[in-house]
Amino acid sequence: MTHELRTPLNTIIGFSEILCHPDLIHNNEAKSIEYAELIHKGGNHLLQLVNALLDMSRIESGNFEVAPQQFDIVDLLESCCKMMQGDAEMRGITLFSKNDLDVTEAYLDPRACRQILLNLIANALKFSDRGNKVMVSARPAHNKRGQLLNGTIELVVSDNGIGIDKRDIPKLGKPFVQAENSLQRRFEGAGIGLSIVQGLVGLQHGHMVIDSELGKGTTVTITLPLDMAAVNAPANPQALGAGNAEGADQQSPKETSLAKTDATTVTFKTSRVA
Repeated sequence: MTHELRTPLNTIIGFSEILCHPDLIHNNEAKSIEYAELIHKGGNHLLQLVNALLDMSRIESGNFEVAPQQFDIVDLLESCCKMMQGDAEMRGITLFSKNDLDVTEAYLDPRACRQILLNLIANALKFSDRGNKVMVSARPAHNKRGQLLNGTIELVVSDNGIGIDKRDIPKLGKPFVQAENSLQRRFEGAGIGLSIVQGLVGLQHGHMVIDSELGKGTTVTITLPLDMAAVNAPANPQALGAGNAEGADQQSPKETSLAKTDATTVTFKTSRVA
């Protein structure tokens, strides 16, 4: 986290100091433009980081209020893909969407759902290599026995990128924690994105499952009710410990809700990785 703050700050301070002394760059206009662009990039990075920290703080303190409304979940999914398409093309990664829903109208917080998808897509792109693929899909939720969970949907972001060691999966979703395998150390990040996703999912009475294999890719599945107003938060959130995929499938959508709006954390579910 310290590195994430210091790097853009050093860029901004260093290059702005040079621009304050034109003699240091011999009035080179091209260099001035280059340094100004680096300052702008560093400022944007800091702004995104501060916004993420503020969101995380509001979620953990219970001050993040969701505002559910009726909207088309597939339209939102496709718009998120369009927003991230430029980044995907720049990285040489194929980004596409898929819809398997018959009913696409949802009563959730569209802003929270948008942030969930954008964070997950950004992560998938970040940890994928040129030539890889990232798929964003919406589908009805089923349990392990193939039984349909009525009134529940799954938003899935999957990639065939570098993957995550199964030993690191339980650590994810905690603020400022990242996977420790050497492959991922070449990527920068503050480890906040999944924490925000986890919190926003929990506030809408949903849960998140991560399934990954090192070197083969990662799939993140977000399970949400179509109508969050029809789902009550669990009476005793403290009793909901981290579970496995099989246990979640044996419960109803209401019972698997992991919302925790009046405390500092939201329960995190991990899947078993073969």
